[in-house]
Amino acid sequence: MVNDPSSGTLTAFNFDHLYQQIPEIKRLNVQLETISFEKPVDSSEMNPTYWKQIAEIIFEHYTAYDGFVILHGSDTMAYTASALSFMLENLAKPVVFTGSQLPIGDLRTDAKENLITSIQIASLAENNQPVVQEVGLYFEYKLYRANRTTKINAKHFGVCIACGRSGYDLNIDQEELDATIDTIMLTTEAAPNINITERIEIVTAECAFGMNIFKDLFASVRDIVGGRSKAVQQTMRDSRRT
Repeated sequence: MVNDPSSGTLTAFNFDHLYQQIPEIKRLNVQLETISFEKPVDSSEMNPTYWKQIAEIIFEHYTAYDGFVILHGSDTMAYTASALSFMLENLAKPVVFTGSQLPIGDLRTDAKENLITSIQIASLAENNQPVVQEVGLYFEYKLYRANRTTKINAKHFGVCIACGRSGYDLNIDQEELDATIDTIMLTTEAAPNINITERIEIVTAECAFGMNIFKDLFASVRDIVGGRSKAVQQTMRDSRRT
C-alpha cells in the first residue's frame, strides 16, 4: 500500500512505478516481474482460498523464475507463510514473504528496506544453486523460517531462531536452512470437516501450561492472546487449577 498525498488515504501500490519509488532496486542487478490480485486483499481478509491462489501462482511459474517475493499485510503474514511452507513441498527455490508496518511514502517507512533485502535474499545463489530453498519471512532485518514465526504485537514478530540477518552485510545461517532438492509438489487439499475449535484447544493447552509455569516472567502474554477466543481463555483458566 502507498499513501495518496492528495487524499491522505492508503491505495494499492502500482508496481509499474516500482523503480521510481525504490530506485535502489536497480543496483541488485535482477530482472523483476510482478503478479497482483485483481483486487487488493486486506490482510484481515486472508483465508485458505487466497493461500491456495498464491501457492498455485508459484507452482505455475516455478520453472520460470529463480525466486519469489510475496508482499503481504503484516497482521496475518505469518499464517499465510506457514500455510505455504506446507503446501509447497520439496522447494528448491526461495519463497520470501515480507511487508511493512508503515506504507511506502511514509517518512519512516520500513517497506523499502524489507522489499530490497527480500529481493536480495530471493536472488542469492552459490554454485548456481539458491542459498535459501524454503519458504521464509523477512522482517526487521531478520530472515525467519515461515512456519516458526508469529506476530506478537504491532511492531514485532516472535520466532524460535532467525535464519539470517541483515545490517552492514547480509548473512545467511546455512546450518539453519534445509537443502532439499526434489521435484516440487503442490498440496491444496482441505479438510473442511475438522472441528477447528478442538484443534485450537489442543494447541493452546500446551501454551497455557507454559504460561502458567512462567507467569511471573511472561505476564504480558495475556495481553497478546487474551480475549481472542473462548478456547484460549478456558484453557488458561483450567491450567491455573493444575
